[in-house]
Amino acid sequence: MGDIYTGHRYGPEEAVQLFGADTAYTLSAYDDFIDHRIRNGRVLYAHMGNDDMQQHLSEMIRQGRLNRLEAVRNIAPLIGEMRLIKDEYEVEAAIEYVFRKNGAQQPGFESMVASGSKTTIMHYHHNNEKMEEGDLLLMDIGAEYDHYTADVTRIIPVNGTFSKEQAELYQLV
Repeated sequence: MGDIYTGHRYGPEEAVQLFGADTAYTLSAYDDFIDHRIRNGRVLYAHMGNDDMQQHLSEMIRQGRLNRLEAVRNIAPLIGEMRLIKDEYEVEAAIEYVFRKNGAQQPGFESMVASGSKTTIMHYHHNNEKMEEGDLLLMDIGAEYDHYTADVTRIIPVNGTFSKEQAELYQLV
């Protein structure tokens, strides 16, 4: 019944298998996990923007349970940096969102969003690669508006700056 309201809750085994986690624990094992880390004198990373986590950590501090830690650090900045890394499908989704937001009925054709070695594939449409530092991002996209499709092709550096070789090739093309 809970799946209907909140969606499927993945257990530890599924988290490791589906999401590539090294280890995963149930929420009921949280306190034991923290106590183990504290006994080993490690740094505890926690999401300080989460009210439940802050309340739980405050209670642990009040109880003196965190005194043996070297430090408690906010993981939010690290998560923010990780969110800057995009998969190509996220770029495709953002492009098609802008199309719809501005009145286009649909993409004019299947979008091509590719980076790295996939940019040389003429009709690459998987759009599911992870962009890497130093890659170029190729976008061959088009929106349909009142039965008219405009086609735009652009190539940009993933990190925002062309290398010398990339800039020379870009100017040639």
